[in-house]
Amino acid sequence: MDVARGTRLNSDRLLRGVFGIIFIILAINLTAWGARPHYKWMIAGVVSYLVVFNIKYLLVDHKTYSLSSVTDPTSLIAGSVMNAGIALFVGWLLFLLGTRTYRSKPRQAADTTMRFILVTLSILAIPIVVHFAINGAVLTWTLPDYLTSFLGLLFLIQTLMVAAMGLFLTGFTALVGMFGNQRTY
Repeated sequence: MDVARGTRLNSDRLLRGVFGIIFIILAINLTAWGARPHYKWMIAGVVSYLVVFNIKYLLVDHKTYSLSSVTDPTSLIAGSVMNAGIALFVGWLLFLLGTRTYRSKPRQAADTTMRFILVTLSILAIPIVVHFAINGAVLTWTLPDYLTSFLGLLFLIQTLMVAAMGLFLTGFTALVGMFGNQRTY
């Protein structure tokens, strides 16, 4: 029974795994392309995002990477959105100060922030793709792997928040660039 189950799981995962590997390679290339002029600060911003999110999630909120720590769907979504918002703001602020984007012209400042958001989204997409490769898009004949399934859900919620807040931060950075650029002349 175990051998038959394993054989079927592996055959199901093969095509999804190939798609996942191609997507991860594309995400890494997108990250490298988007981070070109300021790659050190972009990586520092993304790493700080991940560190702040996980420290807040684990140590402050006392949650685990399991559905057992979820009391209801609203608390999962609201807590994840709050943590992602705080973490993205910290990562963006580190990136903004490190690259001195606040001194750029508004369009360049917005473009630089948009690149930071796209790099962050590319990195956040990796656990979602791993979840898809292992478990598939929908529940089928077998139960999913609980850890990758929960991490896929958690990162999907983060991705939605980062994308939404990224639009706001892009516009805000353009305003900051407009005022910061006037002071440099």
